[in-house]
Amino acid sequence: MDLWGMANTLGSTFKASTEELVKSVKQTDWEAELRAFSREAAEDAKILGHLAEGEEQHRQQQAQQVCVCVYVRVCRPSVYMGCALIN
Repeated sequence: MDLWGMANTLGSTFKASTEELVKSVKQTDWEAELRAFSREAAEDAKILGHLAEGEEQHRQQQAQQVCVCVYVRVCRPSVYMGCALIN
């Protein structure tokens, strides 16, 4: 086992990988990359906003239905049996 040869090979491989990485970073159009990322992030935020609005509306409707059923149970016990959310 030639440790010196292995160390040289490892050093050469590391140097080549580092040079390739530096070249790639230099050639990248970072302005275009950031614009694309910003567009995609804004689109994702818009989608999440719509989903959150829909979920909030759904929770509000459920809360209103529960309030109606509780009201019916307390104030109108004769029609309480028709309240599907409580039964």
